[in-house]
Amino acid sequence: MITMLEAYIGPDTFRKGVDRYMHAHAYGDTVDSDLWREMQALAGKPVLDVEHDFTQQSGLPFIRVTGHRKSTELRVSRFYEDPASAPPLTQTWRMPVAVATSGRPAEMQLLTQTAAIKDLAPVVNAGARSYTRVSYAPPQVRLLLSRMAVLPAVDQLNLLNDAWALGQSGYASAGDLLGYMSRLPSSVDSIVWNRAVTLLVTIDRAHGPTPGLAAFRRFALTMLEPVALRVGISPSTGEDPAATTLRNQIWQAQARFGDPQALARARELYSSHGGSTDQRRTALTIVAKNADAATFEALLSQARATMDPLERGRLLQALAGVADPRLIARLVDVALSTDAPSGMAPSLLTAASVDNPDAVWAALSPHFDDTNLPIDEQSRAEVIPGLAGGSSQPDRMAGIRRYADQHLPADTRQEVEAAVASIRLNIRTRELAIPQIDDWIAKHPLAKSLSVSQP
Repeated sequence: MITMLEAYIGPDTFRKGVDRYMHAHAYGDTVDSDLWREMQALAGKPVLDVEHDFTQQSGLPFIRVTGHRKSTELRVSRFYEDPASAPPLTQTWRMPVAVATSGRPAEMQLLTQTAAIKDLAPVVNAGARSYTRVSYAPPQVRLLLSRMAVLPAVDQLNLLNDAWALGQSGYASAGDLLGYMSRLPSSVDSIVWNRAVTLLVTIDRAHGPTPGLAAFRRFALTMLEPVALRVGISPSTGEDPAATTLRNQIWQAQARFGDPQALARARELYSSHGGSTDQRRTALTIVAKNADAATFEALLSQARATMDPLERGRLLQALAGVADPRLIARLVDVALSTDAPSGMAPSLLTAASVDNPDAVWAALSPHFDDTNLPIDEQSRAEVIPGLAGGSSQPDRMAGIRRYADQHLPADTRQEVEAAVASIRLNIRTRELAIPQIDDWIAKHPLAKSLSVSQP
């Protein structure tokens, strides 16, 4: 909210307002309105009204963008992860938001309920400075797709994030996300591709063992290929850390999506102890994720044998990412044993639950009443419900609530409700967003849809 208000009144005015506030209230008590009153006096804008709208009501604002002939309408309402749960009330915000129209720099505007823009393809929330989600109608999506390659990186990133959130909740087709991704040149800022890879992995996880998984993975590998060629397999001297992160992310994603060369390279590099420290750690992550029982036990033996607690922690953390659900019970036993350094059990269980929440829950359930469980009482209220939050199984919600009824005080249910809400979102994602993604891939042959090889 502070970032948004700074953008609304301008950084110079904001600094002057902070200075006046500090001098006016030096060595005294204040409330939040004291700061914003100084800002309002300097800026001549309704800063206090905006601040009150965002601090005195709950919820995330939502701007819908729809085209009407030669103009575009912006309408402000509230975003819900589950629109069906929205109560019959209307919330509005006085919303400062930057709007960029074709060929013109972004300008901050103050939206109330509706506004009209004389442009059919504006970028709303340009620069991602405002606290809001933005949804574009299909005609505006098509126009933005044609401009995606030349938009600033922050706007590309914001479009990806909003598209996935809107697709999960059902406000728009989740296929829009793949449309935006397919228009990203391989040369785009590494931070944008970092997010794109993360979202591809998230979609892969949400698929589960569905019929469309194989086609999605082929699509993802094809999309990543030109980016992987750009970043190469070895770091260059003085490269941007974001490029290093992207290289490792792509390598892990390629292995996850079934690229045999990516997996073979990880196994070879790890066994040969070659490459940089960063490359060896990434190779370990890939080898552990794809471990069979024999490889799992070999890595566990290495962890037990090392005298370096940091190295033991790295090995165990890598093992916690093992993909095979049949090895999760073994991992849970390790996390609860003296093999894991003191205090490490929660992080190991949490890491294992990312891809295998139901297997972790099933393996840990018999230990819920164990007074020697290596998770302190306070952490149990936070950690254990969260382990099931990645599930897509409806009955898991009842299981979390039963655990809470039996083991948690009534005033510590926030994490329980958060996990239940997460499961509901996962179920909607699998039932609604994933079929839309599969349908988009079926309608957009890879050779025609991808433009990532553009310079």
